[in-house]
Amino acid sequence: MNVACALARGSAIALGAAAIAFPLAPAHSMENFPIQAEERPRFVLDAISTPVGKDSSRVEILWEIPRNELAFRGEGEDCRAQYDISIVFYQGKRQVAGDIWKRRIRCQDIPTGSDAKASGREAFTLARGEYNVEVTMTMGVTLHTSTVRGRLKLQEMPQAIETSDLQFVWMKDGVAQPNPRHEIARGETGHFARIILHAGTPRQGLLKWTIADGRRAVVASAESTLALSGERVVDIALPMENLEPGGYRLEVIIADEKGETLARRRADLNVRITMAWRASNRREAILMLGILGASDEADAVKKAGGEEWQKILQDYWTRNDPTPGTEANEYQQETFARMEEANTSFEEPFRKPGWTTDRGRIFLLHGRPENRIVREADFNGPPAEIWEYFHPRRTFFFVDTREIGEYVLSSGGR
Repeated sequence: MNVACALARGSAIALGAAAIAFPLAPAHSMENFPIQAEERPRFVLDAISTPVGKDSSRVEILWEIPRNELAFRGEGEDCRAQYDISIVFYQGKRQVAGDIWKRRIRCQDIPTGSDAKASGREAFTLARGEYNVEVTMTMGVTLHTSTVRGRLKLQEMPQAIETSDLQFVWMKDGVAQPNPRHEIARGETGHFARIILHAGTPRQGLLKWTIADGRRAVVASAESTLALSGERVVDIALPMENLEPGGYRLEVIIADEKGETLARRRADLNVRITMAWRASNRREAILMLGILGASDEADAVKKAGGEEWQKILQDYWTRNDPTPGTEANEYQQETFARMEEANTSFEEPFRKPGWTTDRGRIFLLHGRPENRIVREADFNGPPAEIWEYFHPRRTFFFVDTREIGEYVLSSGGR
């Protein structure tokens, strides 16, 4: 059983093993992007600017929303979510550009899993200058509203080389997809840091980059020669196989042939833990085994010394493999898939990840309910959900008593 539910263009020029370059127009610097909304809906905003003439620039506003921030209603083909997004540019107190857009999303258009998200973008043409941008997102059903504000500087730069801020992209199926969160799953490949260059005078130069961890210790670095001429995009392949979960800072330096720095850009990067990693972590494994009803194995993992607990966990997966002797362990795969979907769909304000919430625990143990009834808050009571399973017959009743998005399994449903 399965748990259901081209930014770059031009010809590539090799730059050793560290980078790939594409001809493209230059971009201008953004001050404080990406930005994440602190209130729900918790979306992430980024901005990319490209000159389109002597006196103006094309500014793209990009956003991402995790699937669990969307308020879906309906079942099957009628399952949809809707939100409004307002983007406004100001110079001082004067509004100079902006509009409001409605977005409608079908359930089947967004995959399940911890990485599931909706995204969007809008483009504007603005005169060179300084702007404040205000972006507000409002969910159609819950009316939750959050706002983020950023600052843009669209102006000519006097130095010999003009560069954009660092952007992170993911090459998937040959297409560069923006990553405004600056967040990458541990071990996931195909991720690049992108910087856009515009050199007025052709010359030979150097591209240097380093990645430092939270203690400022350099964990990866490289240097390549680079022809500085005209406009181009440089993509730096990120060594994700060498980065453990945690926060990092990437620094990119463009230098001349003598090593003198012409431009320097920095950006923060977060390597997040995958669900498979969580399930192989001792503390997470103990919690997972307890939810799955394997209390003896949970106790054994807790008491085991050294790395012995990993063997106990692997023995548990092997004993429950429905097709022993084959490469795949469907039980383990199904458990991880349920954990990922629960983590995305049932995250709550004070209990993370989502598979540890009451709804997440039931989902991990029994899978997707065959019938799910969602009730909004009204005069009859607070928000609630009824989950029904028919084979065998089970019913679970969850209530958000405090109306803060925390659903508790009622005693009647246990």
